[in-house]
This record gives sequence, C-alpha cells and structure tokens, in this order.
Amino acid sequence: MKKWGLIIGLLSIFSLTFAQSNTIGIRGGWGGEISYQKDFSSANRIELDLGWNSQYLGLTGLYHFVNQLEFDGLAWFYGLGGTVGFVDNGPFKVGVSGNIGVEYNFSFPLQIALDYRPTLYVVPTITPGWTGFAFSARYRF
Repeated sequence: MKKWGLIIGLLSIFSLTFAQSNTIGIRGGWGGEISYQKDFSSANRIELDLGWNSQYLGLTGLYHFVNQLEFDGLAWFYGLGGTVGFVDNGPFKVGVSGNIGVEYNFSFPLQIALDYRPTLYVVPTITPGWTGFAFSARYRF
C-alpha cells in the first residue's frame, strides 16, 4: 500500500511540474534577480528569486494570488513569502516579504511586470529591508 501512495505522490508532483506554465527571467530594482515562477492554476503560483547587488545576496520565495483583468493578457497579483540572505557582509538574515504588482502576458512567450516588494527582517533582529519597485521580463514556457 505504501508503494502505491509513493507512486501516486510522485505522479502528482510530476504532473504539477509539467502541466502548468512556468516563467524564467530577470527582475531588476535595487539590484538584479534571476526570477522563476511556477503556476499552479490561473489564480495562484509561486515565485523564487535569487538576488544580488553590492550589498546583498539572498533568496526570496513568494506565494502569489493572480487576478486577471478585463484587458486580455493583463493581470494584477499580490502575495506573501520569505527571504533569506546576507546584507552588507553581516550576519545571516531571515525576513518576511510582501509583493503587489501588475503584469502583461503577450501572445508570444513573454511576460513583463512591475511590482512593489517590501521586506521586514525578523532574524537576527527586527529591521526593515529593501522596499521598492522592480521591473521584470520573463520567458514563458
């Protein structure tokens, strides 16, 4: 019975990985980020970003809720997640990040987005992180 549970679980993960669309690209604001998005449906997805600049190196993961607008290809989204990394070569930091933005999906495999992402670090102390706007360009596949 455990074998069937494992097989069904692996097939479910496999189908989630390949059944929905993905995007990969860049996100630029205060620094640069390599950005990956995985859709679970037309209404929700995850986003993973590896970011860096002269003062920061970190990874951010967000869960987005996506809302389609009347204009075909246009949507707005919001989400919440976490971030881990190093700021100013200091100690390891862990924070909470929010995200809100608007995106446009072209008829060819390109997505562009403008978003606002505030971050609050909670480990090792409670301190504000980078807060600002960023522009993204991603390839849809």
